[in-house]
Amino acid sequence: MSDKPLKVREVSNQELQITLMSRNELIRDLRQKIKHFAKQQGFGDEDVFEVQLALNEALANVIEHAYRGDQNGRIDVKFHADANGDLVIIIKDYGQKCDPTRLKPRDLDELRDGGLGLFLMEKLMDVVQFDFSQDDGTVLTLIKRKQCQKEA
Repeated sequence: MSDKPLKVREVSNQELQITLMSRNELIRDLRQKIKHFAKQQGFGDEDVFEVQLALNEALANVIEHAYRGDQNGRIDVKFHADANGDLVIIIKDYGQKCDPTRLKPRDLDELRDGGLGLFLMEKLMDVVQFDFSQDDGTVLTLIKRKQCQKEA
């Protein structure tokens, strides 16, 4: 990756590609980018907030677990609207793979800090899918369907 910690490429008005370094302070920038992008695609305020929160949790998990806090890891993020108008977010990291058998939301009755990222992603998004088949890292796909399609 270049020496810029955040690189944005607008492919079209329906696709945005972002490469960032694994730094927590950059998550805020991506929350703003997804807010603008989702509103541009016609998503309402509640859905936009949910997408922002899910993206925040996903990126925080990548930084903490895949890169173990290393601020020089590369994360590729793609936002796009599919043919149905659904919002698709693809997050690719090149860090340490997690054990898929240990990937589960924790019990909410268990009192402790942290550990709610996967739980929140699954509650806020319509699809949360991990792909561990890559040689290095993991691909996470998050999908938020438009409200009118959910009600149909």
